[in-house]
Amino acid sequence: MTKPRPDQSLTRAAEEALRTAGYPLVTTDAGRFDVVGYAVDESGRLKADAVVEAKRPFDVGLADDALEILAQARSELATRRHYVFTGTSWFAADSGLRRLTPTDGPEPVEHHAVGRLNDRDVAERLLSSAFWAWADRERGQRQLRAKESLDDFLLSLSEEGRLTLGRDNVSVDPDVLWAVLQHLTVRVLGQQAGGSELLTAQSVASAMARIAGSEGSAYLDPFCGSGSLLWHVADLLRDVGRQAHLLGRDINPGVLTTARAMARLSPVPMAVEQSDSFAAALPMCDRVLSQPPVGLRLQKPFELSNGATTTDGELSSIDVCLRALQPRGRAVLQLTRGWTFRSGASLRYRQHLATRAHVAALIGLPSGSLLGTKVPSTLVVLAAEEPGDTFVAQLEQDWREQLAPDGAVFRALLAHLGDQYHDAEPA
Repeated sequence: MTKPRPDQSLTRAAEEALRTAGYPLVTTDAGRFDVVGYAVDESGRLKADAVVEAKRPFDVGLADDALEILAQARSELATRRHYVFTGTSWFAADSGLRRLTPTDGPEPVEHHAVGRLNDRDVAERLLSSAFWAWADRERGQRQLRAKESLDDFLLSLSEEGRLTLGRDNVSVDPDVLWAVLQHLTVRVLGQQAGGSELLTAQSVASAMARIAGSEGSAYLDPFCGSGSLLWHVADLLRDVGRQAHLLGRDINPGVLTTARAMARLSPVPMAVEQSDSFAAALPMCDRVLSQPPVGLRLQKPFELSNGATTTDGELSSIDVCLRALQPRGRAVLQLTRGWTFRSGASLRYRQHLATRAHVAALIGLPSGSLLGTKVPSTLVVLAAEEPGDTFVAQLEQDWREQLAPDGAVFRALLAHLGDQYHDAEPA
């Protein structure tokens, strides 16, 4: 059942009462809880502290409904104080949220500092609410789609360095902001028609970043889309306390608006450029990660490093990535499975690849691992070094667990690659 919208004059009056009580941040969210006051705890963290259910008219028969909503708020937000406001009277709920007692109004808060938002759950709720309110205003003014509103929202955050919630400006911990915005961006893009084509499945992206490893100095995604693969590289490098240069390229200017906005918020230096990676020279890097476009046919034939020409976008993408690798560099690619068994140009290129580089790993993934298509995919790990043994695995529905940091296949792969994996710890 949808909760009816409260009287706006009632919520405004409740909001002012919480501000008078010393709450540095007060939000109204008619879809969930009417008014929420955020206070600063002893450690300087900004956390939800009080919630107000605005009800007019109010009588004893409505008390149970109000207490149920306040109980939901405590369960979701871990609030300590719970009130009902009728416009003329205040009621405070007891600690067990079983009865309401008349009171003069909200209790004053203990700490009046502004504080910083560094609780991820709280930040996710506030940022999501702020974005959709932003999107509603933008669509009303300029008829924008959700993605365009998201791009504007991200750019605003990167320029101002703070979150605006109604009348309040909130400082957000950069790592928390980065993590929450990744989640929000994936969710918004995933809801758009064709949006999944701009993303790599996030569990795959995380595994690819860890397979690429944290020892690189320059990471490249020649077909970066929204840049989500590089986000996971940034996470990995931040967690182990290393810095490197991250570069994403894509031909689609619309996609790059999102990628550039996220790059400005990245904890690791990241640049995003508009370029056709099939036509323009790429910088040499020691790490390349990419999920090339699926089913792409090039308008002009591309000359592969074996001398053949093709309009097969997948073959051309592999060649582009391999050419950008420095000696002893590593590329991690997500490709459709068909590339591994097709005949003709694909067969000849696989034969060429086997003599030119080390095909270090082929890991088959089931349908659902490659967004935007139902075809199975393969993770291909290439190394710019002498040919050697190939690690081969075919994963099924437990592929996420197998590719997790403690997964058996992931550990075995790193052992094959000669990497020593350490659980990421902040430096």
